[in-house]
Amino acid sequence: EESERRFRRIVNASPMGVYLYQLDESDQLVLIQSNKQADVFTGVDNQRLIGKTIEEAFPALKGTELVDHYKRAARDGVSWQTLELPYDDGTIRGAYDVYAFQTSPGRMAAMFLDVSDRLHAQKALKNSERKYRTLVDASPDAIFLIADGRFITCNQQAEIMFRLSKEDIIGKEPGVLSPPTQPNGLSSAQEARCLIKQAMQENMPPFYWRHLRGDGTVFDSEVVLRRTEISEKPVLLVN
Repeated sequence: EESERRFRRIVNASPMGVYLYQLDESDQLVLIQSNKQADVFTGVDNQRLIGKTIEEAFPALKGTELVDHYKRAARDGVSWQTLELPYDDGTIRGAYDVYAFQTSPGRMAAMFLDVSDRLHAQKALKNSERKYRTLVDASPDAIFLIADGRFITCNQQAEIMFRLSKEDIIGKEPGVLSPPTQPNGLSSAQEARCLIKQAMQENMPPFYWRHLRGDGTVFDSEVVLRRTEISEKPVLLVN
């Protein structure tokens, strides 16, 4: 009993939502306890669900594998987890990371986190990246992204301008798109590394640079280097 009381205190103090279930004589999972955080994550008063079977409390779970996993956890002690589980019964809507485990023979706990905001943010980021790629590919300028001193992507205009495929460019150092030396006699590869290092530390004015196409022809262009971040990682935008 003292162990049970300690466990209940932990449940009530948990930053995760928690449901405690017990298998009844008819092998039905009955909700016997929930914590305050479960109310926060679901937006309902879960105390009114106490004493109901899992299917009665959460009708959208009826017929799903989750109920079977919960029963195995309670009956056999087989832990289970799933990520980003969608749920919608008309009252409770969201997506949850769920962790299920046995607490004592015939009983189990389901601990969960509401990850709805995370999924919305991921979706918004993907939409933003898709729009960004559309704009970049529609640009009349050749555009590259450099990370750790190497190209990580480029747009279609870059492939056209340099007469190379994206596969020929990605993973290479910028010096490969230049002749061995610049008009000032400096090594293109060394000078490119210096400019990239400088641009990652401070804003730079546009400059002229001699480039080399895939077919061996040489041309001059104006280059702009700008430091930015993608997924919190510093990268260099080149156009």
